[in-house]
Amino acid sequence: MFAPRQRVAATQIARVLRPDGRIGIASWTPGGAVGDFVGTVGAIFRQRRHSLSRRRSGLAERVGELFDGTGIELEYELDVVEMRFESIGHAVEEFANLQAST
Repeated sequence: MFAPRQRVAATQIARVLRPDGRIGIASWTPGGAVGDFVGTVGAIFRQRRHSLSRRRSGLAERVGELFDGTGIELEYELDVVEMRFESIGHAVEEFANLQAST
């Protein structure tokens, strides 16, 4: 989800995957809790080019666009992951550090 050139990343995944191989990709959706959180603290994330709202990373249609023409058969499942933080400040710090490392 943080690859700056997501189509290139998808193409490389398809290239190195064995014909009978499987890969799992997890990505936040813009409308989920993390998407809401990013919107709330958007000033931090707008400093980077990896905006969830622009990327649409976790949306089925976006995943389909990225892997279109690669020959990979896609299955898409929406799930919820519970994340807990000590405080709002701790959550902001964790996400800021995550963004800085990508």
